[in-house]
Amino acid sequence: MGESQVARCSYFLRRVFSRSPRKPYAEIDPRIWPLVDRMNSTGLFQTVASCEGHGGILKPPYVYFKAQVKDAALLERTIREAACRADSDFREIWVVEGRFDHEFGLTFILYSPVFHRKSLSLISAVHFRIFRRGIDSDLSLLADLVEKCALLKARDNDQPQYATGNNDHR
Repeated sequence: MGESQVARCSYFLRRVFSRSPRKPYAEIDPRIWPLVDRMNSTGLFQTVASCEGHGGILKPPYVYFKAQVKDAALLERTIREAACRADSDFREIWVVEGRFDHEFGLTFILYSPVFHRKSLSLISAVHFRIFRRGIDSDLSLLADLVEKCALLKARDNDQPQYATGNNDHR
């Protein structure tokens, strides 16, 4: 089966399995709720949409959010540093990427490219069921890292700001 055939087949399956009515954005999936709640409670991030990931309907986990660029960058840096530690408990790679929303405002998405790619395959439902505990563990780790970002930001705001550069006061 060629790549275009797989893409058409995957599209067809998405259409078939996504016939169930969509939940309103105000309803948050229970497995991603702690992450969404922490993001909103920090004051650094304002979530727009989220999904805990659903194998039966081929949807990977994600959180769309609004934030200052420097705060989104802090989250990305914190995730990378945690993932690169030798004792990292992350099951997959997670990233923060900027995207433009329908009004061309900058928003961000926190997601796993690996889970996203796997959601496009025909074995997605099996993958999500087998690795659900790992996904939930990653979502919990991400919630903890959001809290860490808020603490880092608060600490940085408490530090006195010094001018940099070569100021020659004679």
